[in-house]
Amino acid sequence: MTGVGIVGGGKGGTSILRAFFGIEAFKVVGVCDVNPNAPALQLAREQRVPVYTDMEALLKQPGLDVVIEATGSDKVRQMIYEKKSDACAVIDSNIANLLMTLTEAHEEIVRRANSKKEAFKTSAPFLTQTYEGGVVYFTTDLERYDFVMAKDLDIPGVKVGERLLQGGYVQQCISTGRQAKGVVDPKVYGIALKIWVNPLFADDGSDRVVGTYGVMIPKVHPVAKAFDIFAPIVIQSNVEGAQVMMTDLEKITHSMASDRFSIKEMTVGTPIREGDAGWKVIKARSTVVDEIATKRYGNFRIIGIPLFDEETDELIGTFGIATPRMLAHNLREMAANLKTNVQEIASVMEEIAASASEINVNESNLAETIKDVQGISGQINEILNFIRSVADQTKMLGLNAAIEAARAGEHGRGFGVVAEEIRKLSDQSKETAEQIRKLTREIEDKVAKAGEASVNSVRQSQEQAAATEEVTASVMEMASMAEKLTEMAKSL
Repeated sequence: MTGVGIVGGGKGGTSILRAFFGIEAFKVVGVCDVNPNAPALQLAREQRVPVYTDMEALLKQPGLDVVIEATGSDKVRQMIYEKKSDACAVIDSNIANLLMTLTEAHEEIVRRANSKKEAFKTSAPFLTQTYEGGVVYFTTDLERYDFVMAKDLDIPGVKVGERLLQGGYVQQCISTGRQAKGVVDPKVYGIALKIWVNPLFADDGSDRVVGTYGVMIPKVHPVAKAFDIFAPIVIQSNVEGAQVMMTDLEKITHSMASDRFSIKEMTVGTPIREGDAGWKVIKARSTVVDEIATKRYGNFRIIGIPLFDEETDELIGTFGIATPRMLAHNLREMAANLKTNVQEIASVMEEIAASASEINVNESNLAETIKDVQGISGQINEILNFIRSVADQTKMLGLNAAIEAARAGEHGRGFGVVAEEIRKLSDQSKETAEQIRKLTREIEDKVAKAGEASVNSVRQSQEQAAATEEVTASVMEMASMAEKLTEMAKSL
């Protein structure tokens, strides 16, 4: 760094002093004038630059490399040459006049540039009101920010006096002399920014850049812009409640939840961890549906959707909706229980139907047996009729034999006894046949009633089997409905 001393506190010295402000390659060691109230000395005091009224004291300062003589006095110039060190160079008044001319020209350029900046600064307060979501207006010289006005946006590193970002859009504008615009990577300031920078040219007809003016606004995805509008609608549309979130590639940036359902671990600033729904969306670059079961929040589902930059199509974050799944979970359990119960009922009904069919077969066999018994009863009656006829004929024969025995007299007495016994046997046979006929009729009546009952039983068994089949069909339909209910529960 070169140490500079200025001798002469008038207009020329003041211009030279001001020219060195902000140039890090030079350090003003001091300013000297016999008048302690000279303009250059007053300016030096404001800038905390040492001032001297004794020129010899200035010339003895360590680190003094160059002395600029700004008085135009030969006597002063001679004294400087006599008192300075051999290593110290002197710039006399002629060269100083040239420097002053150049300095004044530079100051005029700066003044004109500043007038443009002032116009920009004047309009900035009004322009900031036209932005929602934050804005920063700024102006710079060639090295630093010299004006910054922000609304709802605090950018570290973009402050008055801060040095310009090396290789940034502002330096690009200065080096090219053209407007620079683009998107500042969020890694630079912690937030993605859109920036527009325009050059300020010297007002001397040249294309020399003397500064810049520009504006920065947050680069916000449309979903983020509308988040506070649609998030409450999404939440209210879910009966069990919901939580709506947005993330960048590292953390949750937006979150809104209902009173009924709120995941405390998913708040703004929470980092994305491996295995999270957001992490899965970023990795897959596509929509992800995650079913989660927890003790604290029960069953819930997170639907994650990737968000892409509208201009570059780069993945910039995710959007997610978390909704409780207890209703669907309970519905699935109820459907599963219903399906199990219906299947058990269907199994029992099938057994009943099988039993009814077996009963029907047995009753049919019984009816056939009764018919056979009725047939046998008919045959018995026919035999009884034959026995009765034989008995009648036997009695008639016995009567005829008795008559013949009476005619024979004493010789036919024995034969008459036989004939009497034959008649008695005939009467007994006839009575027995009548008793058998009576019993047979009773059997026929009982069998007829049994047959009628059997027919009714067969008919009822058939009706029961038909009803059982209808119930079984209804139960199977219920089972099918239970399966559909389960599928519906899964889709909720």
